[in-house]
Amino acid sequence: MKNKADERKCIVNGEVEEKIELLRFTEVDGQLIPEFEKKLPGRGAYVTVSLSALTKAIDKKLFSKVFKKNVNENKDIIEIVENILKKKGLSSINLAKKAGILVTGFDKVR
Repeated sequence: MKNKADERKCIVNGEVEEKIELLRFTEVDGQLIPEFEKKLPGRGAYVTVSLSALTKAIDKKLFSKVFKKNVNENKDIIEIVENILKKKGLSSINLAKKAGILVTGFDKVR
C-alpha cells in the first residue's frame, strides 16, 4: 500500500510517483542543486528520471516557477546529473560485486 508521504509529483508531466523513483532538486542562493540523497532542508522539485523530462524542465524554466524565484537553470545541470547518476550506478555495481551478488567474466562461465 502506497503512503502519501512517500509520493511526489513530477513538475514536468504531473505524474505522482514514489520519491525514490524521482530526481530531487533544491534551490540554494539562486542556484539549482541536484540533491539525490534527499537530505537538504527546504522545498524540493521532483523530476522523472529521464533526459527528456529534465531537458523540458530546463527549457520551460519550470524550476523557477516551482521555487517562485529566478533560479539559474543552465544546460550544465544535465551533465552534472548524468555524472552523479553514473557514479551512483558504478558504486552500486561495485557493492554488488563485493557482496558476491554480481558475477561476471570467468566466474560466470565457471
